[in-house]
Amino acid sequence: MLPTDEEEILTFIRGLKDNSAVGIDLISGKIIKRYANLLTSSITHICNLAISIGVFPRVFKTALIKRIYKAGEKDCVNNYRPISILPDLSKVLERLINQRLIKFLEKNTLISPPQYDFRSGRCTNDAVHELLNYIVVNLDGKKKCLTVFLDLAKSFDTVSISHLLKKLERLGISGISLKLMEESILLVEHNGSE
Repeated sequence: MLPTDEEEILTFIRGLKDNSAVGIDLISGKIIKRYANLLTSSITHICNLAISIGVFPRVFKTALIKRIYKAGEKDCVNNYRPISILPDLSKVLERLINQRLIKFLEKNTLISPPQYDFRSGRCTNDAVHELLNYIVVNLDGKKKCLTVFLDLAKSFDTVSISHLLKKLERLGISGISLKLMEESILLVEHNGSE
């Protein structure tokens, strides 16, 4: 994984939300942005250190757990969903890793062309447009169409981390880069809950 520079880190800092909940460090994105000229050099150093040794800082992955009410009776535990609030500094490093991963996958044409979500310049509306176009073309050609829609509720919670890491390795991600990704996935610690 290539090292970063202050300009790239500053771009990620500018992308932080001003009003997001603060993590365990109590440092808001708004504060990080306000003092970016003082912090960028240190944040860049931390990110480059993480990339070079393959260690995601543990403090970046310590999450505060908050309960969010969904619907129904408020005294029923099942009517709440937990959310993990990570420090905004974690988001800077995560975005850096994500950007490197996406560039690698796109450069090596390892992302399926029908993948629309989570890709720059594409969205799920594009997928809907392509599907409708496919249906119209086939119906105009007197062909039948069948569509199956799957709702993978809590899909991230069902992902096998070991399978995901093996898949990344098969795609060519190895060594320190793979170790860093493994650390970024596995090191979520929970500190307190409401």
